[in-house]
Amino acid sequence: MDFRVLGPMTVRAGTRVVRLGGYRQQLVLAVMLLHANRELSTDWLIDAVWGEEPPRSARKTLQAYVSRLRHTLGEPAISATQFGYTITADGDSLDSIRFEDLATHGRQLLRGNPPAAADALHRALALWRGMPFGELGSEPALQPETQRLLELRLVTTEDRVDADLAVGRDDGLVAELGRLVEEHPLRERFRGQLMLALYRSGRQADALRAYAGARQTLGNELGIEPSQELRELENRILQQDPAIDGPAIRSNGNASVVTRNPYKGLRSFGEEDAEDFFGREELIDELERRVERQQFVAVVGPSGSGKSSAVLAGLLPRLRSSGADRWVVATMVPGTHPFLEFISALGQPINALRGDDLDVLRVVQVAIPTSGSRVLLVIDQFEELFRRDVDAKERSRFVRNLVEAVDDPYSNVTVVATLRADFYDQAISNAGLGRLISAGTVSVLPMTVGELEAAATRPAERVGVRFEPELIAELASDMAGQHAALPLFEYVLTQLFEERSGSPLTRSDYRKVGGLSGALARRAEDVYTGLGSSQQIIARQVFLRSTALGSGQRDVRRRIS
Repeated sequence: MDFRVLGPMTVRAGTRVVRLGGYRQQLVLAVMLLHANRELSTDWLIDAVWGEEPPRSARKTLQAYVSRLRHTLGEPAISATQFGYTITADGDSLDSIRFEDLATHGRQLLRGNPPAAADALHRALALWRGMPFGELGSEPALQPETQRLLELRLVTTEDRVDADLAVGRDDGLVAELGRLVEEHPLRERFRGQLMLALYRSGRQADALRAYAGARQTLGNELGIEPSQELRELENRILQQDPAIDGPAIRSNGNASVVTRNPYKGLRSFGEEDAEDFFGREELIDELERRVERQQFVAVVGPSGSGKSSAVLAGLLPRLRSSGADRWVVATMVPGTHPFLEFISALGQPINALRGDDLDVLRVVQVAIPTSGSRVLLVIDQFEELFRRDVDAKERSRFVRNLVEAVDDPYSNVTVVATLRADFYDQAISNAGLGRLISAGTVSVLPMTVGELEAAATRPAERVGVRFEPELIAELASDMAGQHAALPLFEYVLTQLFEERSGSPLTRSDYRKVGGLSGALARRAEDVYTGLGSSQQIIARQVFLRSTALGSGQRDVRRRIS
């Protein structure tokens, strides 16, 4: 198990995010992790979780919470003792312990080996994803530890900046230190580091102004002068003391050369993008289980929830890697003529169709005669079948064909259909299809904070770019309540990567591109205003024609040449 408390509390079992239950049950786990490897009495846990006035049922409720957690995490993780419980965790399984170990190690290396110190301290800070314990961090039982960890994080950041300065990474530090000084105006160490970074970047006057700003702030807020250390640094800057010059050989700090943008903009992920697809492991596990035991699976979710990406970039590569000879995959979108799209997906001529209810089953058997193989027919954007410009008779016959292909006891066809949730009622209005969908629905739920974190950070990590932890927290916060905004999420990551000022990616970079809501609007406006007047008229017509308005039905997109 991998316990993560340096941000919203999450637990991973391999690539799977473990569901931890309700708020109070999560608080029990958080309190136990706070005192990992120690026996915690039942009475102490009750006080920690419920405070001075616990309900009468607190003991039984606590036992129920712990029992569920033991079942979820596996009994070895939480052991029952004579008086209470103990949770086992170490630096390999609990990120807060790992952080403190790396921070201590980096601090010890700072004097003798700055490059190694910088590496350890960067790795320590990369574990952070936001406020410790997330929304649980304000609970009285967790608040002191939350504040301690936040302070330790600031000290570790100061150590990391010292290490970066020691190896010559001063140019890229100016903007970061400016933000840190603004957020923590009374921390003199950040002030001194900013002065040094400015001076080493050839900005002596700015370094001296930074000292004047520190003196004014400390005087106004605390009524004190800057420390002796800060005053000595100002004097050395005035004298241009060679002792504060940076090292002769400087490293740019980049672990690898970035060769490509790993994000996909507004398009869905395809099979070719599998290596950059993260965050939907639990959904993919469920889809894999379903196709192994069912012949019809409906992947249902709102527009923009990631249905197509989960199937194309998640499920299909998983099936191919687990048994390449067992599955033959054909992928189609219904369009206005679903039978033509179907035979095209299987590479068959138009005369393969006879016009009856067995066309799908018959064509599959002709196209895929290999004994022992199963055919996975992926029908992406199944809702297109219910567009107004699809002939009603052809739609009805195609639906009957699918039902026959799935229901036939000798059929080797499995169908996976992605369906917009707002078309669910139309899809189940046919009795046969409704029965299959009802039994085979897999709901695409909103991504958790941990899943969003993986979707954002892991593609960047593959090309050597890191994320500022606060940026992850802000992205997750902006995504809250916008369950169908994954295309926007991916698009803003694409723009953020393209327009980054360095590594790590920062909140200032994010806000510069317009954030989740503004990035696409800004790009669209730039493109549109860059067109001539006649081109703008054409663009408006293209957008109008690419939407199929439903009279009494829902609007859907229309494919146009």
